[in-house]
Amino acid sequence: MKGTFQITGWDESPYEEHADGSKKTHAKITQQYTGDLQGTASVQYLMSYQ
Repeated sequence: MKGTFQITGWDESPYEEHADGSKKTHAKITQQYTGDLQGTASVQYLMSYQ
């Protein structure tokens, strides 16, 4: 099986920020798959930047 995927959307926004520059964000990501496997996907991440 061969294929590729591409990130087609990245919407990230902070929901908590601190004076030292650290923050927490919520990101909504969309992807598109091509090749033997075709389709789209979406995922959501909670991320912490130190």
